[in-house]
Amino acid sequence: GFHATTGDNEHLPADYVANLRANIDEEWLEKFFAGSFDTFEGAILDIFRPDIHVIDPFRVPEEYPRFRMMDHGFTAPTACVWIASDFDDNLYAYKEYYRKESVIEENVRAILEMSQGEPEPEWTVIDPATRQREATGGDRIIDLYRKAGLMCQEGNNDFRPSVARIRSLLSPDQGHEFPRWHPMAGELGAPHLYLTRDCPWLKWEMQQWKWRDAKPGMP
Repeated sequence: GFHATTGDNEHLPADYVANLRANIDEEWLEKFFAGSFDTFEGAILDIFRPDIHVIDPFRVPEEYPRFRMMDHGFTAPTACVWIASDFDDNLYAYKEYYRKESVIEENVRAILEMSQGEPEPEWTVIDPATRQREATGGDRIIDLYRKAGLMCQEGNNDFRPSVARIRSLLSPDQGHEFPRWHPMAGELGAPHLYLTRDCPWLKWEMQQWKWRDAKPGMP
């Protein structure tokens, strides 16, 4: 096999490489532009630091907009994360549902119960793979969630921009202050995404999310 980088393609538009370098972070360039296979061995969110990004639970002010994000599973867990947004450009994952081998009706009942006593989320997004029908050939999975009482819409699981966005939110912003819920409140160099200790499975997933081994010839 031959190992070539994106830049070796002489048929690329003249501004293609410049646009890549201007819009894609260095880790992505290393993997998908330079073709470095070694970098796939590490964590995808290697900039995630529990001492910075994980904070104690706090009472989310009622005026904060809230959202839910879902991933459906059965042998793999069904997961739902509640996100709140403050008015200083910060996001907080403050509650989670994480359960294996639970049917859709059970998932919906538990998620709705966990949402009681707080403002209704602005929206709930679910993995667009749920547009598939059940193995029995019946209704689409997303429609079954809706029929069970959980109004949700398809999210966007385009991998590359999703990872870039999460990494951007986790990265320190030298002009951004830590929020009042953080031990470093008021100091500069804060990220824009946090999770509370009420989200242990989300923390675990973020730390376990790794690049798959890439070999020449793999897509």
